Amino acid sequence: MKSSAHTRANAAWSGTSEYRCDICNPATGQVTGKVPMSSKLDADLAVASAPAVLPAWVATSSAKRSVVMIDLACTDGGSRTL
Repeated sequence: MKSSAHTRANAAWSGTSEYRCDICNPATGQVTGKVPMSSKLDADLAVASAPAVLPAWVATSSAKRSVVMIDLACTDGGSRTL
């Protein structure tokens, strides 16, 4: 079973919440993994770290940003290229 992590300031981070949510295959309903839930502290830390990574994000091409956003939307955690 796959496990996912949060990403904060361009690095994987386990977060502070003890709660996990199932990742399900919508076609079969089968649980394929777990993803950590976010706490208020997780959100506060993400917001606080955003200014540090903004210059690198702005310098990234729109095509690469699109790939990153698509990857974030993929529930299987797989990397896709356009």
